[in-house]
Amino acid sequence: MPGSSQQAQKWKDDEVFFSHALAMQPNSAISHNNYANALVKKGLYGAAVREYQTAISLKPDMVRPYANLVLALSKDGKMQEAFNTLAEAMNRFPENGELYFSLGSLYAMQRQEVLAKEAWAKAIELDSWYVQRNLIGIQNEINARNAARQ
Repeated sequence: MPGSSQQAQKWKDDEVFFSHALAMQPNSAISHNNYANALVKKGLYGAAVREYQTAISLKPDMVRPYANLVLALSKDGKMQEAFNTLAEAMNRFPENGELYFSLGSLYAMQRQEVLAKEAWAKAIELDSWYVQRNLIGIQNEINARNAARQ
């Protein structure tokens, strides 16, 4: 199918794909969240932050954009804002393992290992499957970086 390969080439970039999805569904929190994820991959943290904030305003009961917003803020060097955003999210969703995983990650970035381990232990208690999936992803990322260095 010649049309399929042309379409595949067109969508080879996540940002292009998700910006198209966003154009088709501008009021979709999921579309804003996914587009923001593509922006983060490109290091466009400020733009990603705005997209995550839009996703949150469209669907404030969805946890994932909060966790992703925290990550984008931290990657952009805005640690205090990341902690503040996470505190707000944890007040809304006090028993969410994903948010405790994010808290552990923020502490680890600040080399506060004891607090990081405590937060990660709580994340495992609340949602071990989420933590396991993320640890596998982190290990794959580390392996890819190591392979690229060799």
